[in-house]
Amino acid sequence: LLSEGSRIPVTMECSMLLQIEIDARHWTVKANLWIPQNFNKPGEVGAPPKRGKIDDVKDHLHRASSLRDRIWFGETEKSKWVLDGESQLAQMINMAESWFKKHNDIINYDSRRNGKLRLPLSKLHTIVEEVNRIPLNLGNPS
Repeated sequence: LLSEGSRIPVTMECSMLLQIEIDARHWTVKANLWIPQNFNKPGEVGAPPKRGKIDDVKDHLHRASSLRDRIWFGETEKSKWVLDGESQLAQMINMAESWFKKHNDIINYDSRRNGKLRLPLSKLHTIVEEVNRIPLNLGNPS
């Protein structure tokens, strides 16, 4: 139906909505690869099938908002249209950004200027445990 509707030289709202829904479904399938099972249940979070790179997940969230912008409904209807997995990806990004903010002084430490950084082993274990709870590939700090 969609391919037949796209060949008609008239803008048809039904075919446009169908295309948006198909794109949203593809978006959700990709997002679900990055979301661990039981993500909303603390203590029961499993590893995601694939740890997405933080930049890729941010780009994917941006695509969700561009999908939302394609809908011609009013702003209140647009804001209510949330894709499956969108809030979980946003929460994962917030977890990563708060971890970076919390440990910014250690991540951006310059040993050439300030000498060696000496941290207790227990502090390092705590930092590693915190970052391992974030179901994203945070990549190399730069």
